[in-house]
Amino acid sequence: MAQKETMGSLRTIKSYPEFRSEDERVRDFKEAMERLQRLEMDAMGRDKVVRKIERNPNNEPVQVIVWSDLHLGSIAGDIDEMERIRDYILDNDNVYVILAGDEIEGLVGKYLSTNAAKTPINVQQQIEFLRIMFLEPLAEKGKIVGMVSEYWGHPGWIADATTINPWISMAGGLDIPIIINGGDLTLKFQSGYEHTTKVWHNPPKASADDELTGQREVMQKTSQSARPKGSAAAHIHRMAVAQEFYAGADSTTYYISAGTAKGSNPNKPRDLFGIRLGASLSEPSGQGVNIVPPRGRRKDINIPFASLEEGRVSHEA
Repeated sequence: MAQKETMGSLRTIKSYPEFRSEDERVRDFKEAMERLQRLEMDAMGRDKVVRKIERNPNNEPVQVIVWSDLHLGSIAGDIDEMERIRDYILDNDNVYVILAGDEIEGLVGKYLSTNAAKTPINVQQQIEFLRIMFLEPLAEKGKIVGMVSEYWGHPGWIADATTINPWISMAGGLDIPIIINGGDLTLKFQSGYEHTTKVWHNPPKASADDELTGQREVMQKTSQSARPKGSAAAHIHRMAVAQEFYAGADSTTYYISAGTAKGSNPNKPRDLFGIRLGASLSEPSGQGVNIVPPRGRRKDINIPFASLEEGRVSHEA
């Protein structure tokens, strides 16, 4: 018996829109992805930012405050202390600030009793007041070295819940470079000397006994030629500073763990989350480093400090 042919009896000769070749589609896909990748990178923090100090012709020492965990909007936040630190930065020449995260309280439903019920204004208002009261006056005077972004934390709740980038919302349109969590912020003096600090909000490792463990581990594993002058982190609401000298180095490496304005004032409400952890009172803000650039044969000197008062005395000296 003869077998029937299996070839179909229909053939497409026209369509609207017309079918395009696979080569054309692949080309469009690649071009689209390249453009979208550029847009994605535009919205991300930088790995490294270099900021040149323009008004220091004699290369005088400068001070950098590592400021974090304002938690603006929380009922436990100490606004008077926030304004004191802001005014100190604004009123003193050669004093700058790194914003190390959790500038606002944010809102998240899973922490109803410790966050949502203790935050009387919404996120939009938090961002507005942060900009009006702190970011705009500091940025207008060229005081902000940079802001850390993309970390697990209170602004991160907003990003996870809405896909809105809260760091761009906070810093957009202002002279505030945004860096990644664990990025490098560099101050360049007019002499050409560069001072780099690696900054996290939450460092890659934590310890109940040593606030600086995560920072130290990263820096010790970094070769001497690539190691920044120091590092800083925040998040844990505990203050600590240290200096260490490593083999082959020509200066010390410093570490800073920044405190908070939330629940650190005994005359203000406590942070309910900290109470439930059984933690003691949070530790206050005001940590930073005094940077003395090299001059002649003298090497650079970097002096971390644990409080604003300590930093003021050494900076004036």
